[in-house]
Amino acid sequence: MAQLEGHVIRKTPSVLKPSVLLILTAAFVTSLSTYMAQPFFILYYHHALHFSSLEAGVLIAIMPLCGALFGVVGGYVSDFIGIRKAYASALLLSGFCMAGFAFFRSFFELFILSAVLGLCMATTRSGAQALLKGRVSEEQAGTAQTYLYWLNNLSIIVGPPVAALLLGAGAKANVFVVSSILMVVMSLCVLLLLDSPLKTQKPSGSEASATKNVRPPSFLQSMSMLQANRRLRWTFFALFFYIMLEVQLTSTVPLYMSEKFTEGSKFYGFINTEVAAIALFLTPILARITKKKSVLGVLSTGILVLGIGLVVAGFSGSVIGWYIGICFYGLGEVTAMPKINEVMVDAVDKEQPATSFAALNTSLFLGMFAGYAIGPSLIAQMSSGWLYTGALALAVLSVICFINARRAIVVSQSVSLEVEGHSNV
Repeated sequence: MAQLEGHVIRKTPSVLKPSVLLILTAAFVTSLSTYMAQPFFILYYHHALHFSSLEAGVLIAIMPLCGALFGVVGGYVSDFIGIRKAYASALLLSGFCMAGFAFFRSFFELFILSAVLGLCMATTRSGAQALLKGRVSEEQAGTAQTYLYWLNNLSIIVGPPVAALLLGAGAKANVFVVSSILMVVMSLCVLLLLDSPLKTQKPSGSEASATKNVRPPSFLQSMSMLQANRRLRWTFFALFFYIMLEVQLTSTVPLYMSEKFTEGSKFYGFINTEVAAIALFLTPILARITKKKSVLGVLSTGILVLGIGLVVAGFSGSVIGWYIGICFYGLGEVTAMPKINEVMVDAVDKEQPATSFAALNTSLFLGMFAGYAIGPSLIAQMSSGWLYTGALALAVLSVICFINARRAIVVSQSVSLEVEGHSNV
């Protein structure tokens, strides 16, 4: 948690205690299973199942769309029945969906599986974030979320090569079976081995009785409370613009590379490896260097460097120019992400962490959907340089929204400290 001015920084115990390690392990195995399968869906649908490109595209697009439309429902259910149970259930259902991809063949059946998997992916993402937040101190919450980001990049590097080399991904269904087994095993581990979250001081007497009789808010009440949360609202828009910018790496860059260069597809593969490697090796270093730096200063610098990297790549006429530009892109992402995680953690509602994280993840899925829908359609009308110069405006909009979110967070923290001070008098 970012420190208020004048607030004493206390030494806290290591974040990597057994329950946190279990959550991080489950998150890594889930990401690994996802990235073993997800990059090869379109190849599997088109070549192994002989669907048209349009049918394959619809089956892939329905996952993030359902995650965006129904992810908040999954978060609300998590807060209602218990985050651990909901997370384990979503993992288990994800495993069954993966198994279904291996054995079902009709478009309708795969459409239903894709829609359910999209909801499960949103639920497990917000569930892992909420589980971590409930098991570490406020000072360590941002660091814990950065571990999730680092492990996700590790799974990006490991998952696709393993699937392609050992499991015949894209041509055989083996990868879906293995992914299913991994998810089911981790769901059982979470359900059986994960302990209770950190406990706050229990109320006594009439306060305990009143707390016991309080019903969880209805779904509509939860939505109205999230809408009234100014810090969450600004963070939602900040993430939306940021993801629209970031997703250009997978929506427009591969098309430009394949059209501009003879071996563009191969070069694009190396670009993905470059970004993942930067994130994997530099995240711990830059997170440590920027730990005590200004949240807004580091975050704004990182996002703008990311956007500028795309502009440099877009105006370059060579492969080397693209690699240099994408290097700045990767450095910007790694610099900004720990502080983005801090803002996300500070923005969520303490009473409804899973629902709040689900709302923020909805903005991620919407940003992905918008980026994939809008970016490729502009390729025929604009050169890469001018397209990414326009995309730089998304970086500016994201920074403006993050500034407003951070200001709302600081105001909220100040009010909380004042209320706590009055209650202790």
